[in-house]
Amino acid sequence: MKERSAEVIDELTRGSTLLHNNGNGTFTDVSERAGVRDAQWGWGVAFLDYDNDGRLDIFSQNGFLTGDLPDDI
Repeated sequence: MKERSAEVIDELTRGSTLLHNNGNGTFTDVSERAGVRDAQWGWGVAFLDYDNDGRLDIFSQNGFLTGDLPDDI
């Protein structure tokens, strides 16, 4: 039970997740590759073609509120 509990905590504290739709009912986690994993707490996201290259870009608002301990979760 402790192992599963540690897995859940790791999932909840690892940062943001971006999933790629594989088109067959499955998804692939591309968070690291896209550079969005360490985005702290996500408050909102929008997709737009910011640089007008025909591909959608990600605009993400993020951060988190913390108490006296800067490393708290």
